[in-house]
Amino acid sequence: MNTRLLVVAAVMLVFAGSVWLVADAGAAVQPTTQAGCALGQSPMRLQYSEPLTATSGYTSYVPLVEHTIISCTPGTPIADVAFDVSPAYIDVLSLDSNLAGQTLLATFHIRDVPPQLVFNRVGIAEHYLEYSWEVLVDVDNNPQTGDQFGIYRGTEYFVAAMHFVFTPNASTALPIPNGVQVNVWQFDPSPGCSSCYRSVSGASLAVDSQADTLSLSGTIPGIQANSRLSFRAYDYNPGGAHLSDTSTCSAALTSSSGVAAQAEASGFKLGDDGSIQRVSP
Repeated sequence: MNTRLLVVAAVMLVFAGSVWLVADAGAAVQPTTQAGCALGQSPMRLQYSEPLTATSGYTSYVPLVEHTIISCTPGTPIADVAFDVSPAYIDVLSLDSNLAGQTLLATFHIRDVPPQLVFNRVGIAEHYLEYSWEVLVDVDNNPQTGDQFGIYRGTEYFVAAMHFVFTPNASTALPIPNGVQVNVWQFDPSPGCSSCYRSVSGASLAVDSQADTLSLSGTIPGIQANSRLSFRAYDYNPGGAHLSDTSTCSAALTSSSGVAAQAEASGFKLGDDGSIQRVSP
């Protein structure tokens, strides 16, 4: 009997905290892991891309992890590496969080939080996002629901401190709390609207430039202990490429890494009705 036929089903092996998919005898591929998060209880589902190797005897695929056993839930610290983005004020080192009912408190630990930032820098058009610190919430921990774009995939809500330019080319130095608005935003699935969100409530912000922390607190409807959290810190960076720092908990689980990269770099534009919509960099 052909021994390959004995390996028809995929075998899952767990070794040293990593999950391996064995697609054929002697051929194993390891899906991308999400470093910085604790092991949780969530089930694992796999989605497959185009065949990597095909012969008359077998086919092996590159797995795209839909939902791994790695958990980035409220109360679980999310770590990130330093110096993965140049501006220190958006270089997130870690995110701590806790949940009290439906109130989420999330604290960014940042490489350096300056006493002031320059807002309304030259080169940013009216109503465009200049800065943001966002905590994304996948309420049902299901990437198939909510927003479906890049790092926002699965997001139903996010709480954020954001600055939209209302007076272009009027550079002003302000403490961060004086220059941003703080809201809880809900994903709007309306047809023809790409990554649109509407504010559902205000939120609170505390900034400590001595401790280099930025803390957000807001009410997230439907949030649970097993909801998935991720983050993004963003700088429009006029005159250069848009910059962002994102967590490895983001469910940017599509076959195109370009989609994830575009979402990281994308900003938002404030509409006349108060909603915000993603705009390409």
